[in-house]
Amino acid sequence: MSSEEEQDVFEITDFTTASEWERFISRIEEVFHEWKLPQRNFFAPLKKGELSDGVWLEKREQLMFASFQFEAVHHFLKTEHDSSLAPNDEEENDPLPYYLGDLVSKENDFPPKAHCLVRWYGLREFVVIYPAKTNDAIMTEDRTKMLMSSISIAVNNTNCPVPVFVQLQQMRQRYFLGVCEGGGRGVRTSFDMVHLHRPLSQYSHLSGLLSLFKDKLGCTSSGLDGPPISVSIRFTYVLHDWSPCSWPQPPPDIEEIGEILTPSDIGRLPCGAVEDPVLEFHLSVTWPCLSEKAVIDNDVHSDLNPLLSPKWSMRMRTSEKPVCSMDNRHITNALDKLAAPTISSLLPPRPNRGFGRGEGELPIEEELLIKILQYIFPDSAPTPAETDTVNYLSEVNVAFSRIQEVVCSLKSAPPNSLTWRLALAMCHVHHGCGGLAAVAQLWQDFLLEMRHRWENNYTLPCLDPGAPNMNYCLLHQKLQMLNCCIQRKKSREWQQRSTSEESSVPQPSSESDEDEFYECTTSLASAEDARPTRRRPPEGRLRQLGNATLLHHPEEPLYIPITQDPAPVTEDALAEQADALVKLGEDAEGAALRARMQSACLSSDMEAFKAANPKSSLEDFVRWYSPRDLIEEQKKDEETGNEITKYALSARMLLPGNMWLESWESARAVPARRQRRLFDDTREAEKVLHFLASAKTSEVVTFLMPMLVHCAILQLAEEGEECPRSLPLKLEEATIKAAKVMRSYDPKYETVLRLLYEAEVIVAQMQSVSTKFGLLMTWPTPEGEMTKRVQRDDGEVSSFVLRLMDEYEVEVPGAGKGAVGKRIRQLFADAQKASQLLPEDIPQPDPHPPPSPSSQEFPLPSGREFILRSSSGRSIQVPQRLYAVVTSDEFRLCGAFTEDTTFL
Repeated sequence: MSSEEEQDVFEITDFTTASEWERFISRIEEVFHEWKLPQRNFFAPLKKGELSDGVWLEKREQLMFASFQFEAVHHFLKTEHDSSLAPNDEEENDPLPYYLGDLVSKENDFPPKAHCLVRWYGLREFVVIYPAKTNDAIMTEDRTKMLMSSISIAVNNTNCPVPVFVQLQQMRQRYFLGVCEGGGRGVRTSFDMVHLHRPLSQYSHLSGLLSLFKDKLGCTSSGLDGPPISVSIRFTYVLHDWSPCSWPQPPPDIEEIGEILTPSDIGRLPCGAVEDPVLEFHLSVTWPCLSEKAVIDNDVHSDLNPLLSPKWSMRMRTSEKPVCSMDNRHITNALDKLAAPTISSLLPPRPNRGFGRGEGELPIEEELLIKILQYIFPDSAPTPAETDTVNYLSEVNVAFSRIQEVVCSLKSAPPNSLTWRLALAMCHVHHGCGGLAAVAQLWQDFLLEMRHRWENNYTLPCLDPGAPNMNYCLLHQKLQMLNCCIQRKKSREWQQRSTSEESSVPQPSSESDEDEFYECTTSLASAEDARPTRRRPPEGRLRQLGNATLLHHPEEPLYIPITQDPAPVTEDALAEQADALVKLGEDAEGAALRARMQSACLSSDMEAFKAANPKSSLEDFVRWYSPRDLIEEQKKDEETGNEITKYALSARMLLPGNMWLESWESARAVPARRQRRLFDDTREAEKVLHFLASAKTSEVVTFLMPMLVHCAILQLAEEGEECPRSLPLKLEEATIKAAKVMRSYDPKYETVLRLLYEAEVIVAQMQSVSTKFGLLMTWPTPEGEMTKRVQRDDGEVSSFVLRLMDEYEVEVPGAGKGAVGKRIRQLFADAQKASQLLPEDIPQPDPHPPPSPSSQEFPLPSGREFILRSSSGRSIQVPQRLYAVVTSDEFRLCGAFTEDTTFL
């Protein structure tokens, strides 16, 4: 290419390419269309309380301006029927968009709990755009103008009738600017804001705010009175001085109770908050929809007497995580203390003596330890009292009826059982006697008592007789097993003594049904078994099996033998047996060994059956033991022609190497009382004692946790039928979770304990609020030391307290003149007296309020809120609104000013 041709080539700049700013605006418009905002033009007027009680939804999208990321959030109130998609003729003729109706609506002033823009402007729908990253806050004026102009262009291009706000400054300041073009209806609304950290004295009252509002409307410059202005006012008073109300103190340390310790003291978990969980009451008094001339409020005088306000409402502020007695962090932390090999290693070794007789400096004193152990073992007390047991949920409350079935399925232990008492005693000594060291001391003395009772044949109290019940926790099963061993040992030794005494006195032979089991020596059993079967008389008969006779000897009745009871077993031992059987393998040798291990009880029953029925056969035994394996057939007798019944063993009984055939051939005729024991009580008892003595600290806590969780659920459910709705729901959630955790292989109680803590906090809050409102009173007992609480029946006050627990803010019935209002006034008056702000002779508001109520009962309001409304415009009257809030550290003005753009 020649140089001339090169000079003719030039670059063309395409000015039609979209800039970053244009792409940003286009993206905003795209999001508005995706959310279908331009079609949202018509809605029914807001109902009373709809902004607070309704369901709020939101949609989110990401916006990019070059490398700057924004978040756009569409907040809107869910409506049952969206009339925006099908407006009627009346709505089409309405020249104003729906959001202007929200600005002037007086049905939702000062919503208790809502988005700040909802509280300031009363909107049911709006869009907020803010920087996605906290560090990218919009702080400069240039960026603010750029962003606001982008929003204005997008709103105009799409005819979006939804107000759009931009969040500026730091997020914590909650500073917003907004705009709405009215969806092409000829109006524009600017949402402006002033935010200061100190109030301005000239605008801290209604008079100054009215002057400011009129200046904004242009009434002052024109010299006209301007349009009428309506005012809504809300003052908030904070009560945080509870000195006149006595807060129930935490339960005293158990070692301080001393001689007055009773079983009922230990039979319940320490429950309740250590300190008052209620921090403040916020009383809001409202004067709705007043004319600007109906009230005077300036820096000299104010007509705003809270006692004359027609509307009162209250909410409370509570501690986030109050310390509670039932949620003891130290006992839960013991789950992680795996370094200590056993819990007994926390104490020096002590001699094996009776409980309460240890030497040295120990956390629990001897006298107190004896009383605690007498609670655990009530049969050891000199005169066991009837009050040893504590009744839990004797009558199930209606509110907690849904959790009753789940509570019954908890894998813990029966209330008031030995295991239950041990867990509660452990919890109490840990709470008030020195922590884990006290737990170790009590555990060691408990083990000494277990050993003492086993060696001296003293049965364990508060346990159901019989084999371990696997529906209960492992610790309870172990104690049941030890108790079963003690009972077997007592019975065996008594039988041996009885047999020895009877053998020294000649008595006639008898085939009585009262044959008892005892374990004879091997030589005696061999000598007895050496006698020929035809010479041995029947032994160990229980009763005849109906009218049945022996199959091969029809003249001989078939007797049910006295057999040994199956060996009791705990769930961990059963799992070990199953694991051992699986490890034997599937080969012939393993199968044979497995069969022999499983046939011990069968062989014992066969020997007892042979002793009771000397002429019996395997078919006779199967007829009694497993009737389904004996096949019955009707056949004709060849000689007589009559039908007779023939019996034959089933096919599985005739297989080669069948365990039943081998066991029957090898079984001797030995009655149960002379057989070798199926259950070795001595060995099993020593296994239980070793299991308890070798338990680690974390294992002991895990053993006790099911009973503590169970007891906590029952105690928290005893709060009566009148309780907050949140308490049954929280307890139901905790109970369902506990039922799953207790039956897991590796239980984790963290979630359960958290739910129980939350339920305990609810109970503590209920007690606190009830005490403050006079529903829960305390009186000293005749001894002058203990107190009892009695709940008074006051329907209106009680209903208000329950609503206060469940709802964020509750309206006071009758405002300051009702029963609840009088009690609130008394609380404020008592707090004023306690702070020495009022003289002692001030008239009392309750029960007879003075003729002229005095606002001196209340302190200065901690917050003042004002809403000013009016209408102005050139061609049409459009709403104007100003919201103001004044506190000691904040002054905020939120204005929504609308102008008619038709003639601009």
